[in-house]
Amino acid sequence: MNSDNFFATKKTGSLSAAYVNRVLNDTTKKLRWNKNISAHILRHSFASNLIKNGVNLVHVQKLLGHSNLKVTSVYTHANMEDLNRAINVL
Repeated sequence: MNSDNFFATKKTGSLSAAYVNRVLNDTTKKLRWNKNISAHILRHSFASNLIKNGVNLVHVQKLLGHSNLKVTSVYTHANMEDLNRAINVL
């Protein structure tokens, strides 16, 4: 099966976000996790972790399928540790 979707089926080639969210919700309940996890949260975490680990923003843009970097830049969270590291470069 060849698909551009992260979650895909042989039959349709894709899964709806609503379906993925329902499966995630059912799974977290079975595991007795007290967390809300959604497809959006997974996507956001994926992008944020790529950026935090030094992946080029253009590559993250391509992986997420964004049309421009402005949209992708939402995932560039500046935390104090990152800011201190940037200052220490000087």
